[in-house]
Amino acid sequence: MIGARLAGLRDRSIVEVASLLGLHPGRSASLSPCPACGAEVRGQDDKRGPIGTRRDGRGWRCHRCDVGGDAVDLAGWVRFGGRLGAGDPRWPELLRNLASLGLVGPGGAPARAAPSRSSPPPETEVAELWDCCRLAGDDPAVAAWLERRGLDVSLVEDRDLARAVPAGGALPRWARCCGRSWAEGWRCMVPTWGAAGALVGLRGRWVLPDDPPRCVKAAAPRGGAVGVLAGPLGRLLLARGVAPGWWPAGRPLVVVVAEGEVDLLAWATCFGEADEAAPAVLGVVAGAWTPEIAARVPDGAEVVIATDHDKAGDEYARQIAASLGPRCGLRRWRVPDA
Repeated sequence: MIGARLAGLRDRSIVEVASLLGLHPGRSASLSPCPACGAEVRGQDDKRGPIGTRRDGRGWRCHRCDVGGDAVDLAGWVRFGGRLGAGDPRWPELLRNLASLGLVGPGGAPARAAPSRSSPPPETEVAELWDCCRLAGDDPAVAAWLERRGLDVSLVEDRDLARAVPAGGALPRWARCCGRSWAEGWRCMVPTWGAAGALVGLRGRWVLPDDPPRCVKAAAPRGGAVGVLAGPLGRLLLARGVAPGWWPAGRPLVVVVAEGEVDLLAWATCFGEADEAAPAVLGVVAGAWTPEIAARVPDGAEVVIATDHDKAGDEYARQIAASLGPRCGLRRWRVPDA
């Protein structure tokens, strides 16, 4: 009976199954983190996900620890930290978990194909969850995390840059990371925005002092982020595609493109309300920067690329520069010497 229910799952795409299980797809059909060894990158100089997939998409292997298998093996590693053998008493629990994700049929039904859930949830569901989130300062863990990062909680709230998960509320099924709810530790919610300025996704940032499971510090909805992070002026820029009417005449619009949630929050709170020439701030995560996003940056803008100075950050910088040059001024940000 168990074999019959799992037959269809073994034929499913590893990338599709991994996305439903909470792993993150990356470049060249890679996945991260590895549920066996916890690695997030393939090597010191190779920032692709450690997990590679077979050419037919039906198998996987970690390039760091050499653990691999099919979709069923992957589910066992994610849920229980190991491959389940014949007669393992945990099979019923794994089947229930897989059924809740739509990966196998309920009860005695065999596994059946289901619509792909590699895309993010509907925008209406994202907006509903965002509306239910609390102010960042109302969650002690989120407030403490922001303060540890040197971020002003009141500015984060005033500029609506991040919120906290709803208090005791049930989260939708898609609000999970590595099979767990965001509420377990990925409690700081940061929105992502599409090329027309609409809210299209949420990312949960781990805020507890201890390390997150498998070192996943940021959890996106199933399918990953589909938009960029943005400060207030960045959101306005996405919606309009031009500098606001109050921007000082004769001065080019300044746009800062940071990397990740923490840098986005830092850049978006380091300028005062009275600074009418404060830059528009956008933030990139894996897969977020697209030609459509680039097209919202007006011609003649001065763009400061503030991505990390590592292989991943350099790749982001290359993509951003290629999409904006030569119609915008480009500058790579470096942290000033102390």
